[in-house]
Amino acid sequence: MAKYQFIDGFTFEANTDIEIIEKIRESAFVKEDSLKAYASALAQRCKNMSGAEITSWPPEKMVADMIEKSVLTPL
Repeated sequence: MAKYQFIDGFTFEANTDIEIIEKIRESAFVKEDSLKAYASALAQRCKNMSGAEITSWPPEKMVADMIEKSVLTPL
């Protein structure tokens, strides 16, 4: 299992890109109705927090963007 740290300091372990988004969602105050809706809200949150433009779907592209733009860091 890989370990990650989100830009807000949240640290977690996950095996897949979907699991990464689910783990971040579990830590969120507002979880949205679906994983896809949450991913869209998370992309907006990333932009607000860091100015980074993040693709919200599919999960593989979203996670790659978050890592590339230093919003998510593999540990």
